[in-house]
Amino acid sequence: GQHDYLIALFVRFGLQLNKLKISNSTIDDFTLKEMLRLCVNLKELTLDEVTMVKKLPVLNAVRNDSLKVLSVHYCDWEIFKLFMKSQLTSLTIKNYLDEASRKNLVSFLATQYRLKELVLLGTSLRSLFQHNDIVCNFNLHNLHLDNGIGKNSENCNWNVTAFLRQ
Repeated sequence: GQHDYLIALFVRFGLQLNKLKISNSTIDDFTLKEMLRLCVNLKELTLDEVTMVKKLPVLNAVRNDSLKVLSVHYCDWEIFKLFMKSQLTSLTIKNYLDEASRKNLVSFLATQYRLKELVLLGTSLRSLFQHNDIVCNFNLHNLHLDNGIGKNSENCNWNVTAFLRQ
């Protein structure tokens, strides 16, 4: 019932939406994918504490050429699979990063050729930059890293520096 209701809303109003914020929600991947597909003029999307319930066997990306700004706060890392085909100019992530989720983020960043602004809040830099596998395919104008690095800061600083030189 919830899927049908949400899809009916987005069928009716999806073309008119430029900004969308989804907060404190649990949504299945099929419904979220359909909502994004129906919002063809969406320029800015904020996902805040969104939990995805898996219904689809494989989560394929939705191509949205108008989406430029994505902000993800404390969401499932698999959510980035939905946006692999979108070319963002601004990405903000506020989340905790572990090894499994790091791979999703690295894969996602490798597809973002138009990214100009990358903001990582609360993301473990030591975990993110440890393997030198992040490829800088984009021309960043603004990189903001907000996290206390803590132990092994020299190694992390070297990895961040190597990333910025690419």
